[in-house]
Amino acid sequence: MIRRIFIAIAACLMFLLFAVGAQALEWGEYEFTVDDSGNATITGYTGAGGDLVIPAVLGDAGQYPVTAIGEFTFFFNDALTGVTLPDGLTSIEADAFGLCESLKSVTLPESLTEIGETAFEGCSVLPGIRIPDSVKSIGWGAFSYCWELSSINIPASLETLGSAPFANCAKLQAITVAPDHPCFELAGPALVDKVNHRLVVYPAASREMRAFEIPGHSDRHRRVRV
Repeated sequence: MIRRIFIAIAACLMFLLFAVGAQALEWGEYEFTVDDSGNATITGYTGAGGDLVIPAVLGDAGQYPVTAIGEFTFFFNDALTGVTLPDGLTSIEADAFGLCESLKSVTLPESLTEIGETAFEGCSVLPGIRIPDSVKSIGWGAFSYCWELSSINIPASLETLGSAPFANCAKLQAITVAPDHPCFELAGPALVDKVNHRLVVYPAASREMRAFEIPGHSDRHRRVRV
C-alpha cells in the first residue's frame, strides 16, 4: 500500500512537470504529445475503459502515428479490462499499465521493441501475454505482481531483460524460450541468462525439479536449490 501511494504521488509530480514543459494535445479520449518527426506518444486517457482498441493514428486527419504509450498513461485504471495496441507502436514506457487490476487481456503488436520498467506491474488478473518477436528490451519488474500470470514466452529478439521481471507471479508455471536463443535458456523450468550466468526466474507454480544447474557459471556449473 505504501508503495502504491508513493507511485501515485510520483505520477502526479511527473504529470505536473510534464505540463510545465510541454503542451499536451487532445483527440477524442486521448491526450498525447508529438515529436519532431510527427510521431505521437499517448500520455493520457479519459475514456470509459472496458476492452480498448487503441488507434494507430491520432488527429482529425490521421496525421499522428502512435509510436509510444507514455509513462503512467493508464496507471491505476480499474475500468480497463482489455487492450489491443496498434501496429506501429514501438515503446510501452514505465508504469504505462501499472496497477490496472481489472486488465485481463493484452495484445501486443509485432512492431513493439521495448517494454519499460514495471509497465504491467500489479495487473493482478492478467492470465497470460504473448511477447512478440520484435521485442528487444523488457525493463525490471515489467510483469511483477501479476498474480494470475501462468505462462510467458521469451522471443528470439530479446536482448535485455531487467531484474525481477516476473517477481511475485504466484501462478507462473511455464516459460518458453525461442530455440537457440543467444541470451536466454531454460535450466529445467527456470529461466537463465546465459550471457551473465544468472537465474532470472524460477516459476513459482512449477512442480518440476527444485534443484538445477546454471550452465557456464564460474564454478563451471553452479547448482541451485529453490
